[in-house]
Amino acid sequence: MIRLVPQVSIVMAIKNASRFMREALDSIAAQSFQDYEVVVVDGGSEDDGVAIATSYPKVFCIPQEGTGYADAWNTGIAAGRGGFIAFLDSDDLWTPEKLEAQLKAFVDRPECEYVFGRVKFFISPGETLPRGFRSNLLQDSYLIPTTGTAMIRRETLRRVGPLDTTLRIAADIPWIAKIRETSIVAHIDDVLLLKRLHSGNLGHTVSQNRFHSELLQVLQQRAHEHRMAKLTSGNRS
Repeated sequence: MIRLVPQVSIVMAIKNASRFMREALDSIAAQSFQDYEVVVVDGGSEDDGVAIATSYPKVFCIPQEGTGYADAWNTGIAAGRGGFIAFLDSDDLWTPEKLEAQLKAFVDRPECEYVFGRVKFFISPGETLPRGFRSNLLQDSYLIPTTGTAMIRRETLRRVGPLDTTLRIAADIPWIAKIRETSIVAHIDDVLLLKRLHSGNLGHTVSQNRFHSELLQVLQQRAHEHRMAKLTSGNRS
């Protein structure tokens, strides 16, 4: 069966993610814009996540050969065929006009390479907040350039390169920062992503020491890159 090339490829990484996965996929299926595919990258799930994924008509599932979400996203980006790339975690939700609003922004500004929007956090019933998350943050929405609010041109990702798979937790931070610094960026002042807080969030499951170590590594690397860029610029002048 020949699959038509969609306009948007949506990447979702899963590993034993069946708990909230139907809700995430339902929020994609409910989009007002429908010319998309969903590339689900499975990191060796032992639950019924793959069966859930493949029960949706625009979803195809591929196995992950490496480990970690950075590797899964790199795999999904490479496997997708759309000219635009978007990301949704298996426990989060999109608002119904997310894709349509972002594609309109690209039409209105053809030079634009990356569009993001607002995030609203919510907590699942019976769950506790991740470590360090302040409850007052649930009361408003925030303009955050994160993967879940992003839509990025494929050619932009070719230029920027893949996520750093040596980072287990913080790989998206320098990657998104590099995209923002080297691309023409626009934002939409509407909520595009509903970010779920629950016991499976990284704030609950990952060592804070590991997170702080990776964050320090990212900051040091970016400081080095900025110094080198200034030196190069100075030598040219």
